[in-house]
Amino acid sequence: MLKQISVVVDSINVDDSSGSKANVALIKNLAAIGNRVKVLHYTQQNIHLKGVECIAIQEKKFTFFYFLSRLQRVIQRYFKVNLAQYLEPIFGFSFTFFNDVRSIKATLIKQDFSNVDLIITLSKGGVLDPIMP
Repeated sequence: MLKQISVVVDSINVDDSSGSKANVALIKNLAAIGNRVKVLHYTQQNIHLKGVECIAIQEKKFTFFYFLSRLQRVIQRYFKVNLAQYLEPIFGFSFTFFNDVRSIKATLIKQDFSNVDLIITLSKGGVLDPIMP
């Protein structure tokens, strides 16, 4: 039975990680067995997969969290101070993460999922910071 599947994923750039390669393989296989697949991705590149509708989620810029994330990056670059080790235990996540979540949410709110049979969320995973316990 043909299914309408929406996939929300952080990256479909197979060159950035093995997690992205695995996600793309799953997406391609879902389409290969006859499903209609729409992928909403936060890759920040215009990437197309054969037989799959791909929608690139644009990063929201000029927001409070975007400004804070860039400020943190500049401070780290010029003063060699890693603010993340102090800020992330307080806030739970990085300012970049908060901006990314808001960017993805803004795109998802505009989508019509009423005719979708299955929604899959994927991530390429992350690496634990050896500084953090």
